Amino acid sequence: MAAALLAACTPAANPEQAAAEQAAFLVEAERAAISDYFSDTTSWVSGGARGTFITHHAADGTAQLWSPATTRTATGEWRIEHDGGAPNLCYLYPEGSTNPATDAPGGAWECSPVETRLAETTWFEGDPFGLADGVIPFVLDRGTYEPLIFAPRAGLSPDDLIDLTLERDTE
Repeated sequence: MAAALLAACTPAANPEQAAAEQAAFLVEAERAAISDYFSDTTSWVSGGARGTFITHHAADGTAQLWSPATTRTATGEWRIEHDGGAPNLCYLYPEGSTNPATDAPGGAWECSPVETRLAETTWFEGDPFGLADGVIPFVLDRGTYEPLIFAPRAGLSPDDLIDLTLERDTE
């Protein structure tokens, strides 16, 4: 990384090339920082007819999605993509599967703006529901659950869950 920083800051014979290299470096640095921000967190999305969806984001890029009416998590991948505009949080589930949160077929990355995900999702530090190994605490019914009411069913105290809640600044 130090070499990339030096290269991005060193004057080049071609100013346009130097500007492009500096911009690429900054985009990559932002992508890496956002990836670190989401690593080893769990997201909670409630609402609508689909129900509640809980996803653990492992530091290695693995995503474990706990969704209604399933007996195991759906294993996929997550990453941050940055196309020069706003950064996106993206998920990939295996070909031949279906993302239960969106009904999209697996095999292709699905992305949404990071800003939207921060605004519409509750985030927790770590893996409070123990999803990393693919095992779920119980089968979710379709419906909307609030995290603090739900916590005892998952073997957690509401206070423990409050302590793990991440405040995300979207401004």
